[in-house]
Amino acid sequence: MHNDDVVIVDTLASHRSPKAATILKHTGAWLLFLPPCRPDLNPIEIACAKLKTLIRQAARTYDQLWQAVGQVCGLFKNEACYTFFKIAGKAYPL
Repeated sequence: MHNDDVVIVDTLASHRSPKAATILKHTGAWLLFLPPCRPDLNPIEIACAKLKTLIRQAARTYDQLWQAVGQVCGLFKNEACYTFFKIAGKAYPL
């Protein structure tokens, strides 16, 4: 570590260690914490939520679950995937 180095960490509890912060401060580095996770801004989380909803509607037994997983994945067309990114604010105009 050098003076003015920046250590970027996420919000995991172990990354918020006061001891680590003290050690970094003594080296001249400083911590930059990422903002809390925002699942509503993550296209993968949006797609997974939709996938889970569809599977819950289709499956009530273990065998039905595996059949539903195979069928539901094909429901995500290109336009739907683009919409997930658009909702998350990560899409570029087509």
